[in-house]
Amino acid sequence: MSLTLSSLVLLISGLVQWSESSDPSQRASSLLRKPREPAAASSGSSEPRQLSSASEGSWINVCYFTNWARYRNGLINQGKDIFEMGIGGDLCTHFMYGFASVKSGAANGGYELQSNDPNADHPSGDGSQGQLCPKGCNDPNFVPDWNDPSGLLCDWPCSPSRVMRGYEGLTVGMKTKNPAIKALISVGGWNFNDCAASASATYGQGSATCEVFSDIAASEDKTRQFAANVISFCRKWGFDGFDLDWEYPVVAGHNSNTKVNGVFQATPQDHANYIAMLRIMKEEFSNENPSNPLLLTAAVGVGKATADTAYDIPGMSEHLDLINLMTYDLHGAWEARTGCNANLFATEEDAQLGGGVGAGMATAGYPLSVSWAVDYWLSKGAPAAKLTMGLGAYGRGWTLADPAQSGYNAPVSGPSAAGSSTGEAGYRSYYEIQALIAAGAAEVYDEERQCPYVVSNGEWIGYDNERSLCAKLAFAKSRSLAGSMVWALDLDDFTGQYSGGASYPLISLASTGGSTCGIPSATTTQPPVTTQPETTSATSTQSPVTTQLETPSATTTQPPVTTQPETTAVTTTQSPVTTQPETTSQLQSTMQATTSSEVQPSTSAQSTTEGTGACVRNLDCVANTWCQDASYDVWCAQNAVACPSPQCTRQGSSAATTQPETTSATTTQPETTSATTTQPPVTTQLETTSATTTQSPVTTQLETTSATTTQPPVTSQPETTAVTTTPSPVTTQPETTSQLQSTTSSEVQPSTSAQSTTEGTGACVRNLDCVANTWCQDASYDAWCAQNAVACPSPQCTREGIVHIYVPATARWHLALQCKWPVHLQRSLMPRSKVSGDVSSPDWLSADERL
Repeated sequence: MSLTLSSLVLLISGLVQWSESSDPSQRASSLLRKPREPAAASSGSSEPRQLSSASEGSWINVCYFTNWARYRNGLINQGKDIFEMGIGGDLCTHFMYGFASVKSGAANGGYELQSNDPNADHPSGDGSQGQLCPKGCNDPNFVPDWNDPSGLLCDWPCSPSRVMRGYEGLTVGMKTKNPAIKALISVGGWNFNDCAASASATYGQGSATCEVFSDIAASEDKTRQFAANVISFCRKWGFDGFDLDWEYPVVAGHNSNTKVNGVFQATPQDHANYIAMLRIMKEEFSNENPSNPLLLTAAVGVGKATADTAYDIPGMSEHLDLINLMTYDLHGAWEARTGCNANLFATEEDAQLGGGVGAGMATAGYPLSVSWAVDYWLSKGAPAAKLTMGLGAYGRGWTLADPAQSGYNAPVSGPSAAGSSTGEAGYRSYYEIQALIAAGAAEVYDEERQCPYVVSNGEWIGYDNERSLCAKLAFAKSRSLAGSMVWALDLDDFTGQYSGGASYPLISLASTGGSTCGIPSATTTQPPVTTQPETTSATSTQSPVTTQLETPSATTTQPPVTTQPETTAVTTTQSPVTTQPETTSQLQSTMQATTSSEVQPSTSAQSTTEGTGACVRNLDCVANTWCQDASYDVWCAQNAVACPSPQCTRQGSSAATTQPETTSATTTQPETTSATTTQPPVTTQLETTSATTTQSPVTTQLETTSATTTQPPVTSQPETTAVTTTPSPVTTQPETTSQLQSTTSSEVQPSTSAQSTTEGTGACVRNLDCVANTWCQDASYDAWCAQNAVACPSPQCTREGIVHIYVPATARWHLALQCKWPVHLQRSLMPRSKVSGDVSSPDWLSADERL
């Protein structure tokens, strides 16, 4: 079958519409490290209410507390919980107290909520103290009146000198530190729902409790009775809500002990019953206190099979105040290969191998990752304003089958040894992993998947550190999620032993929503711009050469927020580029630089008449590359000083649609003292003494003495004295420390007089045109472009859709899709672009080939 250009355009147009609305599992590889923009939340979903007393739009950080951590060896061998050890009140907006238990035997054959360990939960560990101590006993200076026999005595277990633990440690002690905190009692968890586990091995859970939720949900009477008991429990102990950690409805082996031919049976009735349970509990909570009802939240699994099998996502979204995505345990010792506990992105290899726990275990054919899970839930109707992204303060580990094979997806022989504190094979807390690193373990950061792992004594452990959390938080912000959720408080470096004395480094980072990933100084809220330091004589005929100066800390990939040191002049007209510099675990960014060259439209002239109206986006798509980026509508309006510039113009302006093929412009640049910005990973250029460049024209800037306006982020260029480069520039780097890698890059210009490009309208992805730019083979831009949509279009990034690519081998322009091809469409009658490699290679399919 032949494919004409016009029919191809129509077919591609249909695919773009399909790709935005169809099941994400059917376009799996399009999500490989290049997540699409999330589907809009269903219009019928209600917004979360009463989540915290903080202002609307504030970042939520949900923290799980585990009452059994007090018994651990190692660092926690103090016989105390984190409340007794003095955790700060500003780390978490919501505390999930894990776990209470559910016992049968209540009135009418129902169920009731109970402490599963009074020593850990009740005041002073006294099981007979079945409620909070009187408020007067919470004052350490309280003195009883012994002359009043009926007066308050505050003797043990409510002694004023006691250190609060358990329930009161959270609902009294933490709320004294921060009254805005929301405390929820959590019920469930893996052991509670694991029918395959014996009760004796799980402290009375496993097969003894796995049927509880399914049984409650199957009966309206039992559900209402249970809701009433939950209300009574929460009011008695001071909790603000109830967190349901049902792992997982419907799934075999998690809801019924019944076996057929030795195989656990699924419980499909749970699918509808789960929604009914949530609805009834929400009704009872609202009826009990309409002005201040208890919160209702849930932790949910994210494997595809789990999500598809267990949950009616729009239905549950209607009744829950928060949905906490358990975006961890994506890989673990149940698999026969290494993998990160919570990789942000997945590769094509990962998609074929599959992974995940529960119903998602070893499911192949989709890119299981944190980014995929978030987008999948959004696409299925979960409102972003109710979703939190789960973060794990721990890692999953294996023993390598062959220590010589120690990379990602390496073969293994079993789980890694148990940690001295956590005591579970294949599982290590963050502080245990840091102890391995301190002892000399090799630490590797996987750029493609955005996660670290350590290799030590034949063991491999994938986990999360500050760098990977910055990437995840930036992704969560890009999807407008409500916040983050962390499992668990006791697994972080809570003493600060490996973090320079700063306790809870991971949870502290999550609490800021990643804002501390950036430069700790005044910030702006605008897209990126370029400024250049003083030059003495530069006649330019090429795209600007930019250099990034050393910054004091790492910067996240959030939509345009940058910081600048003071400059003597800050008026620019350079193209906006936002990026994320390389980050270390100390959140230090290294000095980086790059040489970039954009292909300019080859037209003949440009004339402009500047208007006098409001500052608006410049819609001249020939003269600039930002005309189709609607985000500049707001930015230009808020930064009128930027008019005129390539990004903005005054209403009433007129501009021709042509411009010179090459423009010589002598530019007077103001002197700057320094400039710091967020920009892509780059190379460093040596100072040269004689250079001629070909550059797109910039405006002449007048010297000023201070920066008083808000403007796009800035890059800076080293001082030069008459800069000159050849048409195919080669950059050379000076020798630097190990933090600065030297590279040599060379660009090949297309042997043609013009480049025609039709910009797509899909997600912001890496520009795969290796002729037009030097970043096409740098896979790190997949994540960066996805997280910095404001950079589209730019040399680094483009929009998914139709693009024209020049192929030197054929001396022709070819039409291609700028996307990674969905697995199930590999044999479709459509062109596809290569993920990497030479565009002239045989497996490049162009528009005019017969497929």
